Formats: sequence, structure tokens, C-alpha cells
Amino acid sequence: MATADTITSIKANIADITKDPIESLINRGEWGEINFVKSTEDINSIFSMLKPLQILNLEDIPENNAQEILSSTSGAKNTINQIRQFRISGSSDPAGRRDSIQSELKANRENIYNYTSRHVAYLFYRSGDADAAAQKIIRSVEEIKKQLDEVEEYEREKRIEIDGLVQATREAAAEAGVAEFTRDFTEAADGARKSAQKWLYWSVGISLVTLIFSLTAIGFALLDPPSSIVDAVSRVVSKSFVLAVLLGATAWTAKIYKSLKHLEAINRHRANAIKTFQAFVKSTADEATKNAVLLETTRSIFAVQASGFIDASNDAGSGDLKIVELVKAFSTKT
Repeated sequence: MATADTITSIKANIADITKDPIESLINRGEWGEINFVKSTEDINSIFSMLKPLQILNLEDIPENNAQEILSSTSGAKNTINQIRQFRISGSSDPAGRRDSIQSELKANRENIYNYTSRHVAYLFYRSGDADAAAQKIIRSVEEIKKQLDEVEEYEREKRIEIDGLVQATREAAAEAGVAEFTRDFTEAADGARKSAQKWLYWSVGISLVTLIFSLTAIGFALLDPPSSIVDAVSRVVSKSFVLAVLLGATAWTAKIYKSLKHLEAINRHRANAIKTFQAFVKSTADEATKNAVLLETTRSIFAVQASGFIDASNDAGSGDLKIVELVKAFSTKT
């Protein structure tokens, strides 16, 4: 079996090889582009193969095999020391030296693998760590499975919570939209009502002026009868022109008043339609019912509705029938 001196030398070599971080061996600022980045895998492999030997009991290895390991670690130690001493300045061919060291690293890696790989598994087993490691792996697997189950349960809970938040957000957005559009239509209706009130005053005022003018013209005609047919025609023509202008102004202002009242009624109807739509949607979970209510609400908002103030060319009878049928069906369910 391996002697104490051989084991001490092997572990000393390993300690010397692995004492520096790998990063400081593959690249340094003063090296520039001539570095050992391409040897990163080789150095990593050497470190990973040698470090377990520091904690294993090497006495179970035959002396001749231990000498082979000692020889391979000594070669790797020399190569690593060359990297530590590598300098760009003062060298005629730094790139060539770098390439030579990289070739040596590959050879060191192969030697260490050939001389240590067949012993490491046996040494782990002899150290008693195999059973403990197996038990540790089993416990780790069970713990991971438990954590996965917990994560899945947590995910299910959060998914339900997120779905609820999404639904609540949609409902809040819908309510906000309903409130916004309802306010818009209500404001439009109020604006039309105020404008209609002004035009009503104008219409009444012009009508009074027309009436006063007519009565005044008749009064003057009675107090000062025309002296001839020509005088009568002249008076009638002049008074008729003024009267026609006043009557036209009266009709025009009255028409604007009716149009504004029509807009007020339509926008008020749209605001009420949106309010009732939200009430229907909240009162039923049936998607078909919601879709039907949405269809009729859209029709009531965008279709031209009859208000009684002006003539409406469209016929809303079919839409009215459908919403009535929907209300009856909803009343039956509730």
C-alpha cells in the first residue's frame, strides 16, 4: 500500500496546484490577448480530479499506483508554476511559450485522469461515504419532491388568486367605463338641454316680435287707410317681406330648439341604456343573456332613435321586441 511519504507528497502537490483561483491562471491584465483562456476546461478538469484526493484515504492505493499519481501531479504542478511565472515582457516568443504550456496542460489532464479515475470510486466506497452519499441523495430527492408539491400547491393557490384579481380588474374596468360613458352622455344631454333652453327663448322672443309687428301693421292700416291701390300694394309688399323674415326666423329657431331637445332625449336614453346594461350583466351569469344585452345596448346607443321631436327614418321595433323578450326571460329565471 502507499507509504506515508508518497501520500504526503501527493497531497502537497495537489495543495500547490489548487491554491490559486482558476481565473488568475487563465487571464491577467498584463497578458493582454496572449492568455490561457483556451485551457480553462483543462485546468477545471485537473482541479476537479485532484481536489477529492485531498480528503480521501490514499493508503488503500498500491504504492506503484500512488507513485504514478505522484508523477502526474508533479507534472501538473510544474506546468501550473510555469503559468504563474509566465510574463509577456522579456520573452522573444510569448505566444509560442503559451502554446507549449497549453499542450503540457492537456497532457497533464490525460495523465491525471488515467492514473486517478480508476481509484477514486473505490476510495469513496472505502471511506464509507458511498452509503451516506446515497442516503443523502435519497433524502434530497424526497425533499425536492416535497418542495415541488408545495410549489405546485402554491401555484394553484396563486393562479386562483390571480384569476380573481383579473376578474375583479375587468369588472372594475367595466364599471369605470360604464361610469365614464354614462357621464359623457349625461353631460351631452345637459349641454343640449341648456342650448335648447336658449333657443326656446329666442324662438318665443321672435314669435312675440312677429306678433307685435303683425298687430302694429294691422293697426296702422286701420288708422291710416291706403289712398290708392298702388299705395295698398306697396304697404302690403313691404310689410309682407318683413313678416316673412320674422316668420322664417321663428321657424328656424323653433327647428333648432326641436333638434337640441331631440339630442337631449337621445343622449339621455343612451346614458340610461348603459346603466341598465350594467345592472343586467351583474344580475345574470348566462353568457347568452349578457351577449344579447350587449347587442341591444349597442343598438340603442348607435342606432338612430325616435324622440318625438323630429322624424326618425329607422324602425326600432325589432330591437324593442328583442329587449322585451330578454327582460321576460330574465324575469322568469329570477
